[in-house]
Amino acid sequence: TATVTITAAPGGSYTGSTTVNFTIAPANLSTATVTLAGGPYTYTGSQIKPAVTVTLGGATLAEGTDYTVTYGTTNIEAGTNIGSVTINPGPGDNFTGTQTVRFTIAQAVPTLALAASPPGGLPALPGTVTLTATLTGPDVAGKAISFSVNGVTRGTSLTDTSGAATFGFTPPAGGNYSFGASFAGDTNSRSALAAGISGYIVGAGGAVPATVPVPALNPAALALLTLMLAGLALRRRKNY
Repeated sequence: TATVTITAAPGGSYTGSTTVNFTIAPANLSTATVTLAGGPYTYTGSQIKPAVTVTLGGATLAEGTDYTVTYGTTNIEAGTNIGSVTINPGPGDNFTGTQTVRFTIAQAVPTLALAASPPGGLPALPGTVTLTATLTGPDVAGKAISFSVNGVTRGTSLTDTSGAATFGFTPPAGGNYSFGASFAGDTNSRSALAAGISGYIVGAGGAVPATVPVPALNPAALALLTLMLAGLALRRRKNY
């Protein structure tokens, strides 16, 4: 309750004074203008807490004095209007009411990189090519990565805490191979496709043949072979 006192001016036609009591109603925060900073918002894996500006009746209110802020527990997920900020009256009796403002959190946009080991090709068979796909972005652990060979999906592996997933491929034969990797995406992250590896040579284009040893000739056999070749050459000259 507030008061106002009216007192007669000196030398005037009136004397005395009177006091009137009146009530100042608290301002209602539900009619305030609430502005969130930093948007648009993208999934980060952590709770998103935008800074808040509140104005009412042309005046900017003070956080902690005029109002307090509560952030929604769903501010950690991606979705349309899934995030929320609620302003509540601060200490004292100057404000009443609450207001909740919702905002959208977009999916993260991860990237995916693919590498093969050995990097330059597999020189001989049998052997194994190790494919490693690395997912970069927020919350990359435990994501399913699909691996393909020559355009055909051959298997799936889960990423570790660093975002890396590995897959071993044993080529059935030599030749030219291409490898790919992809992430299908989920609620909080978009899909990602790695730049493929092409022209990966296995076994120099085929299985490496076994080496056949050539026996060394002893001196007697070498002399006999020389005489035979000389006789063959002499016979050809006589024929011509």
